[in-house]
Parts: sequence; structure tokens; C-alpha cells
Amino acid sequence: MGKKLSEPSITPRGMSENAAAEYIGVAAISLRQGRCEGRRENRMPPPPFIKLGRKIIYLKDDLDRWLEMYRVALAIVLIILTSR
Repeated sequence: MGKKLSEPSITPRGMSENAAAEYIGVAAISLRQGRCEGRRENRMPPPPFIKLGRKIIYLKDDLDRWLEMYRVALAIVLIILTSR
């Protein structure tokens, strides 16, 4: 018997709503509400997503950038720099 060629490992770029919610530490319903209701006053805007037909996909890179935008340490530094 010959050797089987191993298939290349593919790392998915996107993740489902549940996987994205777990990744960023929020409830899946929060992501769903953000998508359906959009930006609301006194609420953090939802992370970017891709809609393919009925399927919703969140890209890991987009989630990482979204998290960085709301990093408290960054916000504190910006406040200090702008108050000078």
C-alpha cells in the first residue's frame, strides 16, 4: 500500500455567531441584537460581520480590531493626550 498524501491544513478566517461570541466574551444574543438593531444611543456598536445569504460570518481579524477599539487602556491614554 502506498502512503496517503496528507491534506493541507486550512485555518478558517471566519467564525459563526456562537464562536465569535465566545471568542470576544459576550452572549450570542448581544451580537444578534447589534446586527438587527444597528447602532443605538448609549450602546457599543456591533462588530463588523459578513452576510452570505442567511449565513453570518465574523472574521477573527475584524473581531480583534473591534476589541482593540474599546480597550480601556487606550481610551485613558487618548484622554490624557487630548487634555494637554
